[in-house]
Amino acid sequence: MIVLLAPEARKRTTRLHLDGDPPPTVVVGDPSKLMQILTNLTINAAQAMPDGGTVTCSIETRRVEPPGAEGLPERDYVCIHVQDGGTGIRRADLDHIFDTFFTTKTADEGSGLGLAVSSRIAREHGGWIGVITEEGQGSTFTVYLPATGAPAQA
Repeated sequence: MIVLLAPEARKRTTRLHLDGDPPPTVVVGDPSKLMQILTNLTINAAQAMPDGGTVTCSIETRRVEPPGAEGLPERDYVCIHVQDGGTGIRRADLDHIFDTFFTTKTADEGSGLGLAVSSRIAREHGGWIGVITEEGQGSTFTVYLPATGAPAQA
């Protein structure tokens, strides 16, 4: 993904960086749809840094309890983090970022579909997308996908 998106990032004076040496990880899913999630998150991260900067990606496997899953046990998830040092997300917008057609971008920058589609794809693969953000400090989006051996939920 880093190699494929590097030219687009350079157009925005943004550098893509893979943090560490990712461990071998396996998830079951549609590679093109998973690539769509990562592409959307990476482009959003670059757009959040109008003066350029670095988008840092990292991967880990972690035992997590799914959000809103009362009674469901913790299990292993592959966590793909996409972090930027951009503008962050306003608190008032945070509850809407995964809504279809919600955007804070101008018409030529985005349609408000990227995060909504990415969230749907993650759910189709038994996972979800989480975000940690602070206005003026940047955001970290994390894609949680069931690690091999963990049953996926549709």
